[in-house]
Amino acid sequence: MDLGRPLIAIAAVARNRGIGQGNRLPWHIPEDFAFFKSTTMGHVLVMGRLTYASIGRPLPGRTTVVLSRTGFSAPGVTTLKSWEGLRAIEPDKTLFLAGGAQLYAEALPWCTELLLTHVDQAPDADAFFPDWSGTFDAGEVLKTGVGFVIKRHRRLSQS
Repeated sequence: MDLGRPLIAIAAVARNRGIGQGNRLPWHIPEDFAFFKSTTMGHVLVMGRLTYASIGRPLPGRTTVVLSRTGFSAPGVTTLKSWEGLRAIEPDKTLFLAGGAQLYAEALPWCTELLLTHVDQAPDADAFFPDWSGTFDAGEVLKTGVGFVIKRHRRLSQS
């Protein structure tokens, strides 16, 4: 799908590709939160209804778009029923996909980059990031910390 600009998935992912348990993050990494905030500030955050519910509010300094077919609405949030509507939302800003698992799986074929915090854990999880091996490169290290590495993965050219 052509959204008229790049779509970048941003997530923290465990060794087992787990990203959540009970609609919550299985870890607390302040450096990851800081990276997420500084990277997405001033841009458009796209997420599903359950991800939005886990955050509980629009994040300051960003346009929050919730993709939901249920008629969901919340103050300060733009709700769309389909991906196509993203073309019209602040077209001069970058689109960051912030979850959840279903949206990551749907959108992976359209993502140009993945900004992943690789968490050195394999917690119990009920939500998983899709397998990106073979579609994206091994990643450029952006930051290393205790128990995690943040990498930028670029889509491999298709020949």
